[in-house]
Amino acid sequence: AFVIMLGWLSARIGLLKHGDADVFATLVIRFALPFALFEGAVRTSPDKLHNVGFALCLTLGLMGTYVIALGIGRFVFRHDLRTATMQALVCAFPDMAYFGAPILAAVFGPEGFLAV
Repeated sequence: AFVIMLGWLSARIGLLKHGDADVFATLVIRFALPFALFEGAVRTSPDKLHNVGFALCLTLGLMGTYVIALGIGRFVFRHDLRTATMQALVCAFPDMAYFGAPILAAVFGPEGFLAV
C-alpha cells in the first residue's frame, strides 16, 4: 500500500509521467521478478523441495479449477473451445508470480517461493 501511494504521489507532483510506466513494467517483468524468484529458490533447503503433498495439492487445485472452469464455459455458457479455454486459464492460473511472491515470502520465508 505504501509503494502504491508513493507511486501515485510521485505522479501527482510530476516526478513520474505516464510514459514511465512502460519502463517500470519492463524492469519488474524482466529483471526484478526473475531475480526475486531465483533468490527464493536458492535460499530454500533441498528437503523442502520433496514435499509431495504440497506439490499434489497445488497441482490438483490448479488443474481442478481449470477443468471445472472449462466445463462451465463450454457447457453452461456454450462458448466455443477457444473462448472457454482462455476463460479457464484466467480462472485457474492466478497471478501468483506478481502478487503471491511478496506475501508468501513474508509469511513463510524463502520456501514460500516454491508455490510460485
